[in-house]
Amino acid sequence: MNKLIEKIKSSESIKNVSKITSGTMLGQIISFIVVPFYTRLYGASIMGTWTLFTSIADIIVVFSDMGMKNAIMIEDSEDDTIELYTVITTITIVFSFLASLFVFGFYYFFKDTDSGLSPWMIALFVFILSITTQQTQTCYTWLNKKSEYSILMKNPVVQNLSAAVIIISLGLLGQVRYGYYIGIMFGQIITLIHMRVRLPKQFINLNPKAYINVFKRQKHFIMYQLPANAVAQIKNQIPTFLIKGFFGAEMLGYYSISMKYLQIPINLLAQSIGRVYYQTISKMRRDGEDFHTIGVYSLKNITRAMKAAYIPMIGIIGVGDIACVILFGQDFSIAGNIMRIIAFNSFFVFIATATNGLAIVIDKQKYILMSGIIQLVGYLVGITYGYYAFNSVYVSCLTMTITFMVAQIIYFSIMFKFTQVDWVKYVLGVVRSIAFILAVSFAIRFILLHFGLVANI
Repeated sequence: MNKLIEKIKSSESIKNVSKITSGTMLGQIISFIVVPFYTRLYGASIMGTWTLFTSIADIIVVFSDMGMKNAIMIEDSEDDTIELYTVITTITIVFSFLASLFVFGFYYFFKDTDSGLSPWMIALFVFILSITTQQTQTCYTWLNKKSEYSILMKNPVVQNLSAAVIIISLGLLGQVRYGYYIGIMFGQIITLIHMRVRLPKQFINLNPKAYINVFKRQKHFIMYQLPANAVAQIKNQIPTFLIKGFFGAEMLGYYSISMKYLQIPINLLAQSIGRVYYQTISKMRRDGEDFHTIGVYSLKNITRAMKAAYIPMIGIIGVGDIACVILFGQDFSIAGNIMRIIAFNSFFVFIATATNGLAIVIDKQKYILMSGIIQLVGYLVGITYGYYAFNSVYVSCLTMTITFMVAQIIYFSIMFKFTQVDWVKYVLGVVRSIAFILAVSFAIRFILLHFGLVANI
């Protein structure tokens, strides 16, 4: 009977993953097609500047929900879930506005010479980005809990298609200065409107008792998840700030292009797997399953995720530089080299995304915080060392990748130890996966080198 139940759960999970993946695939196909138009219409510097604004907004977002967004998944009653949702939304609006005022003040005194934008324009962009990003993530969590996979399936198509139409149209009309920024923002706004149809009409809460109730219920998330999320997000954005500061907006543009394409397998597969995975283990905990059962399921999920990442990772390391030159032009060969160097960073992000929520469900958020701090320090030291010792963005990216790999291996080993699952199996699986990806990738490079299609391994 247990095997039958497990088989039903597995088949249902596969069905849900396939549903989300199909929509994500269409969205990524659209993105893959239109990005070469973006690079030719706007250039690396514009895209690098937007990456900087996005990083600022992402840091604002991580504080604006006080770490409570994921708590929506494990709220028991409908009333409590709605109350939590409205409190998060209200806090987001207020915090985003105040943070945007700070951004205005910062750029008023420290001009951004690369973008040439006025302080109030930068603050407006950051304000809109902060609210739409946070609301989109919160809506995703709500719809995921309700298993509204049909809505989630359409979101990537809606966002990428609407943004593409606006960005390309404005670019062709000569609006190079603002066209890219406006297109992405409207893409997010349209996506948010699409999701809001299935959410409660109420989204503002001015009742003080509601905040007291929510803060009492979710104090564990505020105490542990908020610091963990903050460190993780700052760690994720540190490369953007340092590359911009050390190497300039154009180099940041190359880095952002490489990251955008490395995000394709993550957005296409890992997020779909991760959303269904989080929904599944949350339900397992609500149904009284022990941590060991959740750990066993998690190890199987990670193993599937690693195998799913083989082909994209081999393609990136094997021919990523060639693909960038063909798609974006010879000037973007730097983006291709960066992409190959940080490929394994994305491999581990792929695994982490596919198992999103494990630490939350087993009440070990503090280890997310500890892992994030280690990675943050590693990023700061590694990228700074790459600049001052070698003046090389490549060395900076390599040290960043190695730091992330080591921290992620240690983190998941600890998670499996707590769930009484053999962590050695996980480590051996990672080692085998890395060895296989490198072996096949270098075999491809040797063949390409033999025919004179590449200059190095």
